[in-house]
This record gives sequence, structure tokens and C-alpha cells, in this order.
Amino acid sequence: LSGKIIEPGSENAPYVVFVHGSGPSDMDETIYGNKPFRDIAYDLASLGIGSIRFDKITYAHPELTYETVEQEYLEPVLEAVHVLKEHVPTGKIYIVGHSQGGMLMPWLVKECDVDGGVSLAGTPCNLWEISYQQNLDSIATLPEDQQPAMIEIVKNERARAEALPELSESELRTQTIFGLNAFYLHHMGTIDQISIARDLQKPMLFLWGEADVQVSKEHFDAWEETLGVSSLFTYKTYPGLNHLFIPAQSGESIENIMSYYSIPSSVDASISQDIANWVFTN
Repeated sequence: LSGKIIEPGSENAPYVVFVHGSGPSDMDETIYGNKPFRDIAYDLASLGIGSIRFDKITYAHPELTYETVEQEYLEPVLEAVHVLKEHVPTGKIYIVGHSQGGMLMPWLVKECDVDGGVSLAGTPCNLWEISYQQNLDSIATLPEDQQPAMIEIVKNERARAEALPELSESELRTQTIFGLNAFYLHHMGTIDQISIARDLQKPMLFLWGEADVQVSKEHFDAWEETLGVSSLFTYKTYPGLNHLFIPAQSGESIENIMSYYSIPSSVDASISQDIANWVFTN
């Protein structure tokens, strides 16, 4: 995998490992006109924090299939942590995961044995629950007479998702739910991020943009509702920022979000500043 290490120039500086959201993505997490990981990496470097970012394996090797989050996420992140420890005189290391990477952050912190983590627009809810809500939000933009039939289809998919634990392995491997592989969904759903975070007792920072149309406030708030507020768990939201932590435009919705992501912008500098402040106090 291609990657890049940014060294901030100070000995024993803390470092972060960037972890992508769902789907294929390069090391900058390029999404049309925006490059969130690049923006945050250089902002953090100016604040004394190093980083490693790398092409996601689904981007570098689209010819391969990935049945579990171990294959898609854990194995590459473990390798990135290993490379970081071999090549730079690091102090502490933190995971910075965005979207699905943010959902998996507590588990990655545990499995990679690093010092803590940041979840950007993540949630402890199931991946299919996010798809369910996104589908409902899309349906709400349709003409009223079309909505009941579509809602019924989406509710049926939800019922199938809730029945995942009852399916055999062969059934899981041959079915899709909300367009996602059932085996992958079931496997990811067995990883209890909340229990891991509680048991791990390592610092974690949870950030969310209040104009995010991909991860709802309800799904983000599930972190605080289940983990509570303590010296270990910190939560912050940002008015006017969307799922990429860039300023949202008037009219953004789940239906048209990709057209808005094609407008070049930059991650709000307050995100890196808040991450840096948190890192240097943990």
C-alpha cells in the first residue's frame, strides 16, 4: 500500500494513524473535490503531531474481496502502526478514524494496542442502522404518493437485518442487506464497540458535524448515552460542518450530497486544533 508519514520535527512527538470510512479511498481520503485526511494531517503537523496515512486496501487492490473488517481494516492498520514504530521515534500513538473508521475506533485502539483514539463522525450503532436511516431520509424527498411502497421495502430490509444472528454461514455469505454483504454486516455487528471502550479504559474523543446528513445526531449521541461523560470520553459537535467536517452548503441532503462534496473546500481548522489539544492532555 502507498502511504505517507509526516514528521512534525520534534523528538518523541505523538502520532496519529488515519483510518478511512467505507468504500475504496486513497491516503488523502479524497472524496470528489475534498481531501479530509490530507488537510488534517498537515494541520496536525503544524501543531506538533505527526501522522501516517495510506491508501485503503480496497482502493489499492480492487481485485480482491474482503469478507470481514479484520481484512479490510485491522490488518492494514496494524501494519501502519508497525511501520510507524519502525521508522520514527514516536511517543504516543492514536487512531483517528472517520465514518466507518470512526465506528471501529475503540476496537482498533484495542487490537493495535495504541494509546487512544478519535472518532470523526462515527457511531456505535450497526452499519445497517445507518443505511436504514439514510434510506428513510432519501425516501422523504420523494413525492408523497411514492413514499409508502418504498418505506415498506426499507422496513423489510430492516427486518432482515435484525434477523442476521439467525442465519447460517452459507445464508450470510449469499445474501445482501441494504446492498451490503450479510456476512460482513453480521461479523461487524458482533464487535461491541461500547464494551470494548468501557473495558479498555483509554482516552477517546468523539467529534461530529451538526450539518452531517450521513450520520444522524441520534446515532452520534449513542456514544455519550452508552459510555457517559468521564475523564476518558470527550464529545464535541460543530455547528455548520458536514460529514467531512467542511462547511456545509445550503440545501445539502442525503440525496444530493455527492454533488456538494465535489465543491473543493478544506476541513475546518478547529478540528485539528481540538484533536491536538486533546492529544497533548492525554
